[in-house]
This record gives sequence, structure tokens and C-alpha cells, in this order.
Amino acid sequence: MRRPLTAAEPARHALLGLLLAGPSYGYDLARAFAPGTLLDTIMHLGASHLYALLTQLERDGLVGGQRLEQGSRPARRVFALTDAGRELVQHWLDEPVERPRDILLDFPLKLYLAHRQDPARSAALIARQRALFVSYLETLELEQRHDVAGEDAAFRSLLYDGRIGRTRSALAWFDGCAEALRVTSHVS
Repeated sequence: MRRPLTAAEPARHALLGLLLAGPSYGYDLARAFAPGTLLDTIMHLGASHLYALLTQLERDGLVGGQRLEQGSRPARRVFALTDAGRELVQHWLDEPVERPRDILLDFPLKLYLAHRQDPARSAALIARQRALFVSYLETLELEQRHDVAGEDAAFRSLLYDGRIGRTRSALAWFDGCAEALRVTSHVS
């Protein structure tokens, strides 16, 4: 029975996203998360955990592994996306994250993988993400204006202030991401 993946499983999505570029050996995937790499700055994924995730992804029908003989050297396995894995990761890449707390891990992974695939895709992701957060900010501000009664009103107001501040900060960061990626796309 196939277990569905959710956005709460960013390491699995990251592996699927890397495989969008084509089949890869587990060793090469592990190198993408090596200390000092960009992916390692987003999330740490050790080799043993990575191979366990590949096994789960294969069991779930999202990747396929094939053993390749190498003459006198030990055989290696090459992993590739299945149609189900490709569909799942393509959908995940295009979906904005729901709340500001999710931009710490999920959004940077999505942005990096989307940009690797196509700079226009990363620009579209930023635009969708920004639109969602503008709507979220409007909702928070409206709720804060109407949630002024009761003995905990001052504390609730502080909570809203924090959420509003984090959302505004995220919006400013999205603008910076869009500008930086626009500049690097023209330089590349």
C-alpha cells in the first residue's frame, strides 16, 4: 500500500526534486547534501537517512532503482522518478506554503528546485507565494481589528502583531528573492 507524501516531508520531496534532472546514483544524491553545499544549508540529510528515504520512496512507487554492474567494481544502484513520483513532485513544487512558519524549510527547498528546473518556474512560485501571503496578511489585520474584547485582548493583540510582523517580513523576503533570482537568471 502506497503511503501518500505530504508537505511535512521535505527531505523526500527534495530527493524527488533532485531526480527531476534525471536518474542518479544514491552517492550523487548524497553529495548534493554534503557539508558546505547549498542544500546542506537548508537541511541536513546524512547518507544513511538519504538511503533509507530512497528505499521508502521506491517501496511507495515514487522512484525506481536499478542495479548496474560495473565489472570488477561493486554494483551500484541508479534511481529514477516513476510517473507517480514526477507528478507528485511537480505538484509540490508549484504549491505555495500555507503559513510563514513553513518558509524556513519547505519554501527554500521548493524555490531552489524550481529554479534549477526553470527560472520562470521559480518566479511563478514566488508570485503565487506572495499573493497567498498578501491575502493571509489582510486576514490577520482584519481579525486583529475585530478581536479586541475580553480579558486576554492585549495578549491576543501581541500574538497578532507577531504574526503580522513575520508575514510582512516574509513578503519583503519574497521581493528580495524575486529580484536576486531575476538578476542571476540574466547573468547565467
